[in-house]
Amino acid sequence: MSLQTFVKISAVTNLSDARYCAGMGVDMLGFSLDPSAETFVDPTTFQSITEWVAGVQLIGEVESIEPETLQELVKNYSIDGLQLVSSSDWKGLQATDLTLLCKVSWSEDLSLQNFQIQYEHIKPYVTYFLVESEEDSITPEIGYHLAQIAEHYPIVLGFGIQQNSILQTLSSIPFKGIALKGGQEIRPGYKDFDDLAEILETLETE
Repeated sequence: MSLQTFVKISAVTNLSDARYCAGMGVDMLGFSLDPSAETFVDPTTFQSITEWVAGVQLIGEVESIEPETLQELVKNYSIDGLQLVSSSDWKGLQATDLTLLCKVSWSEDLSLQNFQIQYEHIKPYVTYFLVESEEDSITPEIGYHLAQIAEHYPIVLGFGIQQNSILQTLSSIPFKGIALKGGQEIRPGYKDFDDLAEILETLETE
């Protein structure tokens, strides 16, 4: 199974999501490693989920991390990469050979110029900038700014993704890919995949 673009699934909490998405050919599965997060996955659960999937990168999702904490995290979780909001040492993190994603919260003033001011200094160390927002859709104004930014930075779109417009969005703006969110199981082994399935099936290649 293969998809027309790079896809990351964020906030995976259960085996149902992990196996379904891996089977559909997504590139990354993200797991929240922040104990204060609602979607936190402890080391035992992480291992019980990930031992059943193959062919995907496993990404630890945290707000920020210090070197000593990273050593402990890597010891407890077999991750291939990290997604952070901020770090005081992106260069040092890159030296660990982990794939690095920087999570960006979209704001009204996030023009190309402002994006450069905030993120140009870490561009050499970051594989993807994952842009998220509370917005339900991509307005023409947002699309204009995203298109400018995506021309200069490896942007993964994490909001406004709809089944009936995703192909047009990907053809009109040079995103490196998209990010979708996992969900909670109804009960162990039972999951409603409607939203995920619609988008992933739309992205399937012939």
